[in-house]
Amino acid sequence: CMRESGKISGKRVWEMSGTFLKCVALAAMFADHLLKILLTQPFFMQVCGMSLEASWALLHSPLFYAFELFGRMAFPIFAFSVAQGSRHTHSRERYLLRLLLVGLISEIPFQLAFEWGEIGLGTTNVFFTLLLGACVCMLFEHCARKNERSAWLLFSLVLLMAVYIAEYMHMDYGGYGVFCIFLLYAVRNRLLLGALLTVLTALLYGAPFSADAALLFIAAMGGYALLLLYNGARGRPMKWLFYAFYPAHLIVLYGAAYLLGIG
Repeated sequence: CMRESGKISGKRVWEMSGTFLKCVALAAMFADHLLKILLTQPFFMQVCGMSLEASWALLHSPLFYAFELFGRMAFPIFAFSVAQGSRHTHSRERYLLRLLLVGLISEIPFQLAFEWGEIGLGTTNVFFTLLLGACVCMLFEHCARKNERSAWLLFSLVLLMAVYIAEYMHMDYGGYGVFCIFLLYAVRNRLLLGALLTVLTALLYGAPFSADAALLFIAAMGGYALLLLYNGARGRPMKWLFYAFYPAHLIVLYGAAYLLGIG
């Protein structure tokens, strides 16, 4: 879990296990999706009886921006978890299969929740992004062992193809997500370097700069700052909770929105 470590360079720092980081990511993701699926303008107008102006002011208040920033901190932690999982899993085939199965199970709830009750091809859920990122990481490890020019050429082509597929299929976090997973895998234990590179990627991905790009950048900094507190310990194993939480929370939030007549 979370504990206070000994002194490092004369300072005391807080350390977090992998399980604690994942719990933070789940809380951040839930907060983000709560705002996007349930606590929307129709909720405040139809359920709470607020006026258009009052609901708009609330949704653009500092409190809601703070929740959105907190929500955006989830992906850096998930990306790091997949990078770690790709390296330490006992069975790469089973690991990839789990990501694929959760992605398939979650797709209909994801579509219903974010396409307002319709099933389409607007966006695909983040587990497909995580799956592509894990595939890239595993191929990178294979090419590193061979260390041949042809292997690195193949890897470069596959990485570009994975980024393109993520963008073309409108996967959640897109090519940025796939590339960040790869970066966090490639830097191994040099988390500060990984954090700097992925924040730079967020800046480049968000260009030309906009309010959304600034939000992505600020949130990325917060998420990657938490990764610097990782103590290298796995923590209490709660693997299936993390896998089950994603489709389950989408079903719960969409179900609540539907029952309230705003889904």
